[in-house]
Formats: sequence, structure tokens, C-alpha cells
Amino acid sequence: MAEPSELIGSWRAPVWFRVLFCGAAALLAGASLVIGLGGEPKRVGMMLALVLLAGFLALFALRPGIDLTHEDVLVRGHLFGRRIPLAELAAVELSRAGLVFWYGERGVKEAPLVGEQNLLGGGPTSEERAEAARAAILVARDIHLRDHGLAAPADPRDTDERLGKRFREGGFSRFEPWSDD
Repeated sequence: MAEPSELIGSWRAPVWFRVLFCGAAALLAGASLVIGLGGEPKRVGMMLALVLLAGFLALFALRPGIDLTHEDVLVRGHLFGRRIPLAELAAVELSRAGLVFWYGERGVKEAPLVGEQNLLGGGPTSEERAEAARAAILVARDIHLRDHGLAAPADPRDTDERLGKRFREGGFSRFEPWSDD
């Protein structure tokens, strides 16, 4: 098995977000201990529910992230992750929920919470962090392509039929009142 490539960069949800959600998880875990002290079945059930909710909150805040190496980018969502080879990475764009990675012919993977728009308005500038992460990932991709003599993959966002074809093939219906379809 080949050794993993050296880590170039790593991005996570903003610190304030991780602290807030992990603090809430700790409060719920503490509350579950207080509730479960009686040992009654009803209290034990509530205790387990609070522990599960606390675990979900911690997972929600700590799991999402992006790890960039010389060969690929690992994009982790709340539950699932995907390792995208830099040679297949077509585009990276900013969205309201985080960075969106376009790879292969029509693959899309979102990194939630990494660079999402800040609802506080005057709070931390997550858009600047997201733009810096996007630029670093695209520079690493371009260096990788140059070093291996590969051409950049076509940007799937350039085709007008991209989403319509994807939804028709997948059996989904899509309602766009402003389109001519």
C-alpha cells in the first residue's frame, strides 16, 4: 500500500461554530447525567436520547472538513466523505452552505460548513477563508496537472444540459418555471 501524500492544507468549520456546538453537546451530556440519576426506565430513555443528541451535535460540528494533499482532496460531509483525485477535479465554487467540488463527468460533492455564508453579517469572514481554500486547492490541482503532463478536465458547469440530463437520467423531476424546457 502506498504511503499517503503529504498534507498541504486542511480546512474545517469556523472555530466559533465548533465551540458553540460542542458546548451545547457538553451541556446535553451533563443534563443526561442529571436526568439519569434516578434509574427509572423513563429517565434512562430520556438520558439516552440526550446523549444521542449530544453526539449528533458534536459530529455535526467536528466532522465536516477538507484535507488537501499533493495527489487528492478529501472532502468530508456530516456523515460521508469522498477522496477526489486532483487530476479529476474540474471546479471548486462557493455556495451558501460551503464549498462545492465538481469532478469527473458529473460528480458533485459539497463540503458543508467550510466557507458557508455567515448569517451574523458582521461576524467572522468565512467567505474570505473559503476563497483562500478554493484558490489553494485550484493551485495545487494546476501544479499536479502540470507535473504529470495532464490537461485540465472540462468544467461540467459550462454545459447547459448538465442538470437537466442528470435529473432525467436519475428519474427525478425538476420544476423550473423560468426555463424554456
